[in-house]
Amino acid sequence: MAMILLSNLSFGYEGSYQSVFEDISIALDTDWCLGLTGRNGRGKTTLLRLLLGAQGAAYGLRGFTGSIQTKVRFGYFPAPVEHSEWLALEVAQQICPDCQQWQLERELSLLEFPEDALWRPFEQLSGGEKTKLQLAALFLQENAFPLIDEPTNHLDTESRQLVADYLKRQKGFLLVSHDRDFLDGCVDHILSLDRDGIQLRKGDFTGWYQELLGDGDAQGGGLFLVDDQGAVGKRAEREAQKGDWSAANGGAADSRLVRQGGKQQDWRRTL
Repeated sequence: MAMILLSNLSFGYEGSYQSVFEDISIALDTDWCLGLTGRNGRGKTTLLRLLLGAQGAAYGLRGFTGSIQTKVRFGYFPAPVEHSEWLALEVAQQICPDCQQWQLERELSLLEFPEDALWRPFEQLSGGEKTKLQLAALFLQENAFPLIDEPTNHLDTESRQLVADYLKRQKGFLLVSHDRDFLDGCVDHILSLDRDGIQLRKGDFTGWYQELLGDGDAQGGGLFLVDDQGAVGKRAEREAQKGDWSAANGGAADSRLVRQGGKQQDWRRTL
């Protein structure tokens, strides 16, 4: 088990008057299969790229304040492919230089990847085949924590189920997806970004969503709210179910729950 520690992380794009993140802190276990949710523009892909940027990756973002600390290396999907004319096998070996061909073939068999497709140019693969190839190579990387951004974009219904089943077999990752059924099929924690910061909940997407709507019988272990000091604690579900509370995020003297401007907040807008 390793941890990813975000401490007082703040970031805003140059020229923007509004920060994407403001003084957020959280601790994540790399054994968790995390689903990252939030409305468009809340910073899901930005967070992935900040994690990459902390390790100097070419696709990463820099210029943040605070710190990102971990002993693992981040891998990313979709990986940039510089030479799409290369064979699919060569592209996979570029993503994972240390993996053996038999290991790649074993992983791809779980995804029902055509055996002969490894010997076709990468650019001639279908969108779904490219996704499966890159995911298999990503999970073969040693000591890497995968950051996965919208893997279902080019998958049909059958392939979505195959990929969800494949991810469910894995030990840990951080996954961005707008497909609720897909998330339910492969995650065990939900990390939610909203206008007030970041929240962590044990369980699947449906359990998280039902709880936000006030269903006390929702699945999972309750809503975890993150305070301004980075502590992760299990708060009384009663407050979370009222629908008008959020975690304090920066500037507060303690970790109390705060009402937003005296107005009721619609939690459904965080999706």
